[in-house]
Amino acid sequence: MTGRFWQRASYRIAATTASILATAAFVLGGGGLLLTQYHIRHALDARIAAASDPLVALAKTGDEEGTRRAIAAAVVGREDQLAIALFDSQGRHILGELKVSRPALGWSDVTFYDPVEGNDPARVLATDLPNGERIVVAGNRRPLETASEAISWLWAFSAGVILILSVSLVVLLGRYLDSRLEPITRTSDAVIAGDLSHRVPVSHRRDEFDRVAISLNTMLDRISELMANLRGIAGDIAHDLRTPLGRLRTRLETASADPASISREDVVETTIATIDEILALFHAVLRISEIEDGGAPQVRNELDLGRLAVEIVEAMQPVFEDAGLALSADVTPDLTTLGDRDQLASAIINVLENALAHSSMGAIVVLSALRNGDHIELKVCDSGPGVPAEDLERIFDRFVRLDAARSKPGHGLGLSLVRAVMHANHGTVGASNEPRGFVITLRFATTGLRTLENRQC
Repeated sequence: MTGRFWQRASYRIAATTASILATAAFVLGGGGLLLTQYHIRHALDARIAAASDPLVALAKTGDEEGTRRAIAAAVVGREDQLAIALFDSQGRHILGELKVSRPALGWSDVTFYDPVEGNDPARVLATDLPNGERIVVAGNRRPLETASEAISWLWAFSAGVILILSVSLVVLLGRYLDSRLEPITRTSDAVIAGDLSHRVPVSHRRDEFDRVAISLNTMLDRISELMANLRGIAGDIAHDLRTPLGRLRTRLETASADPASISREDVVETTIATIDEILALFHAVLRISEIEDGGAPQVRNELDLGRLAVEIVEAMQPVFEDAGLALSADVTPDLTTLGDRDQLASAIINVLENALAHSSMGAIVVLSALRNGDHIELKVCDSGPGVPAEDLERIFDRFVRLDAARSKPGHGLGLSLVRAVMHANHGTVGASNEPRGFVITLRFATTGLRTLENRQC
């Protein structure tokens, strides 16, 4: 039992805390007891010395008769629980209240017999006079001992209470820490067992344990999201590979069954094209991973984003015209930003290719670039029907294709690459449905150039 007790960090923390508090209480209580006893004793010695010093000073003047009268006067009517006596050089009692044998010289503790109260402890100061006599002043020590005994009992009682409270603290604090840590342990065990739906309960107190629970729950939500995305990616890759591999198998089976029906060159060309399609898929996945992980080489320089956008639009206009689409640019001058030119160019091209792939015949696609506050916004707008609101964020995930039948070419990686490039170049990407159509917006940090008026897409 003891071994299991000390194996639990919660109880070790509680026991250590209680031990420190109890030790501090015992030390402070004991020190207070000794200090109180010292002050009471010192006060009694001061009263005795105050009564003895004037008599000794008078005796040293040689006025023996005056000394005896002063002692007799001091004895009469004294109410400070002090007793005074005078002894001769032979030890015989001459004058005063103390009718006992002569005490030793200096300070001492003696016990006098009181016929009423019994033995009385006393504190005594004995001083020799020039003529050989000895003045003795005694003070009752019973109040001192009574007070010391009361303080000792009080300290003992307090120590017992502190001990009980310390043990209670160990148990209660240990159980409290266990109760707050046990849900975290249960959740961790459930996650290890494969249940990613388990979450740590969060109380209304929002204390340190709750903040840890919130962080863990957020982490688990993110892990669940990534796992779901990973499962989706695996299914999407399998789906995207099945079609070209199925076509390739069919073509090879046909060529094997009826060699005359298809030429050797046609089979080789089809096989190479299919393999290139598969390799392009894997290349896109690897490039996204490299950019996201920081493994892709990057050369960040100042570049005119507007000029780059215009060059890309001019290069791609013939492709759009062949598809029956209109592509134009509306770019303000002097849009300088910091980034990797090749990566940003690939991001802009992928956004335009996305518009090319999903716009209907006769659609108008406009690329605009302008400065908006401390950012540059590059927008690609098309006049198509747009994207459902619930899919605006999802379209940037890998292998997401709103065409459930996957009848159109592509693998759903273009916008994922755009998001990876923007993140690597400290920018953002978003999608929205606006009155003129569907809009994808790339936002870049500026290099401190003047702000131009924002214009609508």
